[in-house]
Amino acid sequence: MKKTLFTILILAALAAILVALFFYFFPRQAVAPGEEVGFQEFSPLEIAGEITPEGIIIVGEEGEELEEILVPGEEIMVGEEVKKINKVTDRGVAGGNIIYNKNGELIIYYVDSSNGNIYRKKIDKNEIFGSEERITTTIIPGVHEAFFTSLNTVGQTKQNAKVVLRYAKEDFDSPSGFVIETFLGNLPKENTDGTFASRELRGIFLEQNITDLSVSPDTNKLFYLANLGDKVLGMNYDLTSAKKVQIFSSSFTEWLSQYATSKSIILTAKASSDATGASYLLDIASKNYSKIMGGINGLTTLMSPSGKFLLYGGSDGALKIFDLDKKTSAPLGLNSLSEKCVWSKDNINIYCAAPDNLGGSLPDDWYKGLVSFSDSVWKVNTRDGNTTLLLEAKDFETPLDMVNLKLNEKGNYLFFTNKKDGSLWVITL
Repeated sequence: MKKTLFTILILAALAAILVALFFYFFPRQAVAPGEEVGFQEFSPLEIAGEITPEGIIIVGEEGEELEEILVPGEEIMVGEEVKKINKVTDRGVAGGNIIYNKNGELIIYYVDSSNGNIYRKKIDKNEIFGSEERITTTIIPGVHEAFFTSLNTVGQTKQNAKVVLRYAKEDFDSPSGFVIETFLGNLPKENTDGTFASRELRGIFLEQNITDLSVSPDTNKLFYLANLGDKVLGMNYDLTSAKKVQIFSSSFTEWLSQYATSKSIILTAKASSDATGASYLLDIASKNYSKIMGGINGLTTLMSPSGKFLLYGGSDGALKIFDLDKKTSAPLGLNSLSEKCVWSKDNINIYCAAPDNLGGSLPDDWYKGLVSFSDSVWKVNTRDGNTTLLLEAKDFETPLDMVNLKLNEKGNYLFFTNKKDGSLWVITL
């Protein structure tokens, strides 16, 4: 018995030595932008622990249980009727999208910001909430932004459907101590019966330190800004061909972008109450750009789907509409920020979240989280000026500071994120 035990110990020691030699002579290689990988191979957080029915448990050096960071989705409001306003999920959400499936049911896709898992939930034709379904199980801690691309408007998830996940990763060689990673992942292929062959998220990394990114109206292209030396480059990336073309360059690096149409992009200087802002329209084909407006402190903008009308506001909070053809402006009749609004696809109606009182130095204090708002929801007809109060702040059980407003294709649901906790909500219009 002692001889057998001694032999086992010798073999275990030899195995440990061989493993150590393997990792010494064959270290894990860095990944170049564009090389497809499975994300768990390059997680920004090294995780030690085990997968349990309750989730992934982090285990400390002494074996003590420290923290549960991944919990399977619980069913929220399953079988419940959609009310005037509903919380879709308690999870902090980094981004989402809305489509219809072949049965005419509304499907809400969203990304959990804490672990990068992708979920979806449906609202059927009888306006009944379904259960929450987790699509991916790959862990990506601390996702700050998420965008879905190439999803069918109607039908199953397309083979080339993708998700863009953006997060900060520690990098002690960087002056800031971190780098911004942008991961372009392929959504798992969905079978005709709605199941998935795999729930692993695989894809490629784009360039590091992309400062801004936007998705085209057809969701088949990306425009992003990346610093190179003392200037910023604007790249148009085709998701079908995976080809990118530089269409913009500037020595001024603080820009925010939005596709005005499939053929043009609006670039607005990052807003501050202490600086005058300006907006430019960039033609994708010619790579030429022209100034739309400027000289406004705290300028923020939101282009209409047609690319003909620009919602904008400044540090005073007064929203206005600029007609790009007539070169004229008109007041919207609300005080808020353009980030709290969304255009309907008719290019006439605008839905806005607006607080009763705008406080602080805007938009800086709001961006920094120094001030927070409790919003009401308004609908404004920009053609006749008719303004309708849809929901009043005092009627909500909890204060809602609304951002990332989106309408579904039919325009009967308004989705938004509560900036206070990242939760996702839906309003029936």
